[in-house]
Amino acid sequence: MVARSTLVGLACAIVLCGCGGSPTSKATGDAAQYVKDLKNATTPDDVNKAAESLYACGPLAIDPILNALGEYDSKNKPELVAVLSAIPDPSTPALLARQLQSRDPKVRAQACYGLSFYPKGQPFQVAQLLTRKINSDREWGLYVLARSKNVNRLEYLLAGLKDEDVTVRAIAARGLRDFPGASTVKLLTPLVDAKDEMLSGEALISLARIDPNNPLVATKLAIIFGNLKNADVGAKQDVAQFLGETNHPLAETYLAKMMSDPDPRVRTAAAQGYSRMGKIKDPEPLVNALGKDPDMSVRVAVAKAASKLNVDEIMQPLNAMLIGKDSNLKKLASETLPTMRTLTSVFPLIMIDRDAKRLEFRREAAIGMSNHGMIGHTYGEIDKIIRLSESKNVEERLQAAECLGKMEGPRYYVAVTRLERDDDPKVRLAAMDAYKRQMGYPRILPKIVDKPQPSWLDFPRFRDK
Repeated sequence: MVARSTLVGLACAIVLCGCGGSPTSKATGDAAQYVKDLKNATTPDDVNKAAESLYACGPLAIDPILNALGEYDSKNKPELVAVLSAIPDPSTPALLARQLQSRDPKVRAQACYGLSFYPKGQPFQVAQLLTRKINSDREWGLYVLARSKNVNRLEYLLAGLKDEDVTVRAIAARGLRDFPGASTVKLLTPLVDAKDEMLSGEALISLARIDPNNPLVATKLAIIFGNLKNADVGAKQDVAQFLGETNHPLAETYLAKMMSDPDPRVRTAAAQGYSRMGKIKDPEPLVNALGKDPDMSVRVAVAKAASKLNVDEIMQPLNAMLIGKDSNLKKLASETLPTMRTLTSVFPLIMIDRDAKRLEFRREAAIGMSNHGMIGHTYGEIDKIIRLSESKNVEERLQAAECLGKMEGPRYYVAVTRLERDDDPKVRLAAMDAYKRQMGYPRILPKIVDKPQPSWLDFPRFRDK
């Protein structure tokens, strides 16, 4: 797999040399018009409609957005920053950092949320916010640092733990899970009993991560799970995400029990909770659900979780789904196999490539084998996908963008970057989604934020592929 630093460098070269495709005057004009529409929107529906249209312009929207943000009396600036933050482009983090100088605290908050999408960047632009009197500045500034992987942020987290704002303290407790040690355990232990739900929850998750044998963790998790007896579906869904975020062995036991809940929404949430865990000891609940659960949404969530956790044991139900008669299950299996990183997934991929009558199945197989380094088996099909990205037919370029997002390597990345500047908005949307998949970024669309979410309700943390 190509390092992300290499891919970012390629993107910069593409943009600078212009080989990413020259934007048409119509597309550029559309972006400018959508910026005007967003600035003038007064109702939530109009704001959302203009933001969605502007986001669909892709990187072509960046310059018009920056021009609008530079206007003193421009309206709906947080919404403009939300669109900017969701556009996957190498220039985006630096452009968001500029917005930290805005006079509007909502703009600064939105910029921080956007910066958290790129936690491998340099997060310390937000340090200036940590001493501000406005609570939201300190909350969002520390939020960026808590999600970062930079090792030089401990002093900021320790200072945040003493902040008068309880949300700042909760975010600091969240960030401390990356710094195991007796001193951290000592700091977190009293916070587990805090009255504030976010503070106590973040402290418990951090304590579970760095000191899993602590009896206090087991006691608290047992209480949380026990309280679900008469809970509604929403509460159960939240707890499933919470348990997964702890990455604790006891949480795995509780998630396994939730996989038997009569409500498919709870089982789906339990599968999503599994996907938040770094590794699991017993894959049997996932294997059984993938092969037998009557609800398709549960099976889809289980397939994603098992693929993310690289559970080799799911190969048996996947193979059964491939040779079965249910077309939906065949499709799910063919889409899951290419994402697996186990040797046992290679043979089924070869069989799909040889025997599949449907083109999309053969493409999925070719993508999977290509990602396994089996170029000789897949060159013809992969080459067809690359050629589709240059087709004059919109639907063919759209198909190419959707396929390219699943593929690894600079050749595919260059094609995606070109499609981000396509004339057609559907192609640009698919290409941006493909870019995010390739880079491992959160596949998030523009949205306005108020306060930082607890980690178990937030988008999962960036992880290396």
